[in-house]
Amino acid sequence: MRDDELGMFGNTASLGKPSGSDIREGKKTLYRYHLMETVSSKEQKKLQKIFGNPAMTNNDLLTV
Repeated sequence: MRDDELGMFGNTASLGKPSGSDIREGKKTLYRYHLMETVSSKEQKKLQKIFGNPAMTNNDLLTV
């Protein structure tokens, strides 16, 4: 869980990899599962376009 948290919200400098890399790679984490369970179907569709998108933007990361 801690690795998933850092992969989504961690500081790039301390991680050694870009923040949001788990989102960009489309990793299926408990955070992602919980997020999808708590948002509307419209928001789910938007998020599904973000997860696994290697061209994800900083705005996409903020959306998540």
